[in-house]
Amino acid sequence: MTRTLLLLIALFFSSSSLSFDLSEKKLLMLYHESIENVSNKEKQCSNQSRVLDSDIFTFYNLSKENIKIILKYKNVNAFLKCTKDARYNYYRISSLLRLVSVKSANMLDVSDNLITAHDLSEIKFRLAYEKALPMIRTEIDKIKDLDIPFNLIETYENILLSNDVN
Repeated sequence: MTRTLLLLIALFFSSSSLSFDLSEKKLLMLYHESIENVSNKEKQCSNQSRVLDSDIFTFYNLSKENIKIILKYKNVNAFLKCTKDARYNYYRISSLLRLVSVKSANMLDVSDNLITAHDLSEIKFRLAYEKALPMIRTEIDKIKDLDIPFNLIETYENILLSNDVN
C-alpha cells in the first residue's frame, strides 16, 4: 500500500510542474525540519541517559569482554528506540524528496549516511551480542534498565570497579 501511495504521489508531481515546484520546496522544508528533529531527539535521549547500577549483572558470571559486548549493543539499541519516531519521520520525508527531486540526491545521501550510522552500529553490535552470549541472551533481554538510554562508559567503569569481573 505504501508503494502504491508513493507511486501515486510521484505521478501527481510529475504531471504538474507548478505543483512539483511547490511540493519540492515544501518537502525540502520538511526535510530540513526532520533533520533538526532527529538532532533534537538525539540530544534529548543523550541528556536522559544515566549510569546503570553496578550490580545489574550480578546473577551472571560474565567476563569483561561479555559485559562490554552487552553494554555496547544495549546502549545503541536503547538509543535507537528512543529516537525511532524522529528517525522514521526523517526516512519518510527523505524517501519522498528522493522521488520528487533527483537533484537533491547528493544532499540526501550525505544526510542518510550520518543518520544511519547508529543503525549500522546496532547491526554490528547485535551480531557480536548474538554470537557471544547465546545461552543467556534471553535473560539479559529481560533486564528493563538496558532498554532505556544509559551512559555506556560510566556504566562500564561502575560495573568493573564495583564487582570482581574476570
